[in-house]
Amino acid sequence: MMQQAKQDRPDVDARDTWDYAADFRNKRGALKIAVYLLLMFVSFAVQRSLGSAAQQGIVAQFQVILSVFLVVSLPKYGFLTALGTLTLEFLIILYRLVSAHDWNVLPGLCVCLCAMITVTIISLFGQRLNRKHLELRRHKDELSALNREIALAGERALHLANHDSVTGLMNATCLRNLLDDFHAGRTEEAPNDALVLIELENFKLIDSIVGRRNGEVILQEIARRIQEQAGHEPAVVARLDGSCFALFAPFEPESLERKVRGILAAIHAPLTLGEEVLEIRTCAGYAFADADAKDTESLLRCADLALSAAREERRSGIKRYDSAMARRARRRVDMSNELEMALERHEFEMRYQPQVDASSGLVVGAEALVRWDSARLGAMSPAEFIPLAEQNGQIVPVGNWILEQACRDAVAWPDSWKVAVNVSAGQFINRDFEDEIERARERSGLLAGRLKLEVTESMLIGEELKVDEILRRIRSRAMTVALDDFGTGYSSLSYLTSLPLDELKIDRSFVIAMESDPRTLAIVETILRLAKLLGLSTTAEGVETSAQADLLRTLGCDRFQGYLYGKPVTQAQFLERFCTGTPVKAF
Repeated sequence: MMQQAKQDRPDVDARDTWDYAADFRNKRGALKIAVYLLLMFVSFAVQRSLGSAAQQGIVAQFQVILSVFLVVSLPKYGFLTALGTLTLEFLIILYRLVSAHDWNVLPGLCVCLCAMITVTIISLFGQRLNRKHLELRRHKDELSALNREIALAGERALHLANHDSVTGLMNATCLRNLLDDFHAGRTEEAPNDALVLIELENFKLIDSIVGRRNGEVILQEIARRIQEQAGHEPAVVARLDGSCFALFAPFEPESLERKVRGILAAIHAPLTLGEEVLEIRTCAGYAFADADAKDTESLLRCADLALSAAREERRSGIKRYDSAMARRARRRVDMSNELEMALERHEFEMRYQPQVDASSGLVVGAEALVRWDSARLGAMSPAEFIPLAEQNGQIVPVGNWILEQACRDAVAWPDSWKVAVNVSAGQFINRDFEDEIERARERSGLLAGRLKLEVTESMLIGEELKVDEILRRIRSRAMTVALDDFGTGYSSLSYLTSLPLDELKIDRSFVIAMESDPRTLAIVETILRLAKLLGLSTTAEGVETSAQADLLRTLGCDRFQGYLYGKPVTQAQFLERFCTGTPVKAF
């Protein structure tokens, strides 16, 4: 803008000071010159008729004042007119003095000469003053332009401080301020305002695939869909972070969930990006400002707890906050704190569940399962503390302890038995994982061929190349690799052909349902046939009845694991009960 101002008003020079056409473009200027000439002519005539020098001097002074006035009011053509008129008068008076020796005209001659000098000086200083005036005007315009630019920058900074730069929605700071104002002025007339948090569950994965710029395009489209479904005021839509949006608006409790489902359905609609068609998975949690929280912090916390519960449920879950969520969150915090000291306090114990050969009924190994009996919290379910340990990174030391303890216990088993150890994603991507395996074997003396590592399909997503490299190195050392819970989650047949695997474990959910559901039975049969074609052995989990065992045996399953043959037991119980060399009897 400052450059534009400079272009509009170039630097001042001597030529710019005098606009010689301006006087005559101005009709008033031309009128002034005409009046000046008329008065000068009249005064000159009067001066000639006067006899005394004093009277002529008075008239001359009037002419000087008239000329100065003209130069000041019209500093361009006025100066030339006055100078020309005074010069002509000077010559006429000088002629009278020389030709007629009329010494009475001498004062008028002096005054006329002084007037010529005066108007010239005034004109010169006037040019300089006018030039300074124009420079000041130029600087004033530049300062005005700069002030306007600063004001616009301030407005932009204020907007960016309160709005998301990608979507243009309110950001977390602005939403928090709005909630503060709401709680400060809340009345009983509006008790149904609710805060809804919506998370794009798979956006991080999509963003890594399509790139950041395309990811921003996706966020802008998602923001548009949410706004469109939310409607206009008083609904407020904000973006809190990379994949979380917020909606704050008055809702009736019975209609809120229906409204949220409509928003999620709009987000789930296929999104076309170039030639790709993307589908966004979401979950949502909400809390009411009056019923669930009394201030901004508690409202945000309650909505976030509800979102966490919906995230755990998956399948586009929607959850409303309830007090049990706060208790579960408190328990998770307590568990996380206790996990820090559990290893030092020796609170973990190992349990082993036998794996039985389908044809002979003989035990061929066992799966190592960890149990935690906290001194403060009591017995903890692995389904509760293992996911927590994976989230906060504590699974690495815990997993290393499990691996080493399982190897030490397995040394006392028959030489042909294998111990199966579950490996978490956190352990697997740890750069010291392979060293920890070797360290556990060396300390225990367990042969590599007796160790089986069980990995889950969720570990493989997005890390296929890295996983493939690690698994190949593990198998090169004679250890066995099993794919656990096959058929659930994100199953892909490409894993079976591209990754170095030895075994498939059929998830217990299929085993339980296969007798009553023909489709599940067809899936189990397909898995077993496919494994045989690919040269992979199979183990069925969750075998609880003889009928299930007979059916799986008929379909070609290699090994069974489940309560039919034994529950997880301690090392001493395992050795006493199963190290007999005889087929295991069904319980």
